[in-house]
Amino acid sequence: MTTELDGLVAHCEEATQLMARQSVEDKLSDTLILGRIDKMEKQLEGVETLTDTLEAMIGRMTATKELLHFEASQIKAIEQMLKRMSETVSTAPPQSNGHPVAQKAKDRGIEEEMVALQTLIGVQSPENVTKIQLKGIRMEKELFESNFGNVRSTLNETYCPFISWC
Repeated sequence: MTTELDGLVAHCEEATQLMARQSVEDKLSDTLILGRIDKMEKQLEGVETLTDTLEAMIGRMTATKELLHFEASQIKAIEQMLKRMSETVSTAPPQSNGHPVAQKAKDRGIEEEMVALQTLIGVQSPENVTKIQLKGIRMEKELFESNFGNVRSTLNETYCPFISWC
């Protein structure tokens, strides 16, 4: 009976050691899993930040694109207005109603208005309008293919030659 009792005690001690070992392994495994979870949460936060940043950039790019289209439409309208004004000035027959000085002053006034308008928008010729439109098309292509630095350099290239405050 003592041998059986000694055998049971030995088995009990062995079972206790196995349970202690299993408990330590479980705690170690839990610690490793929690560490991995923390690391994955940090990575997820980084991905969410990048996603938010990219969405904001896409929003700004879309707004920029719409503004460029608006600017181009304004330039087209002004170009048409300038053409009409230049055609009116060049095709208007000289009026000799007895006041040649008044006619010259009127022509000079129109020319001054045209120069002021050209200075205001920064466009001196139809070639400038074409350049702006071509650069706008190129920027639209690059818009979703490049980083913010490239877009900014294209914007500067597009507007700075025509605007004095750049």
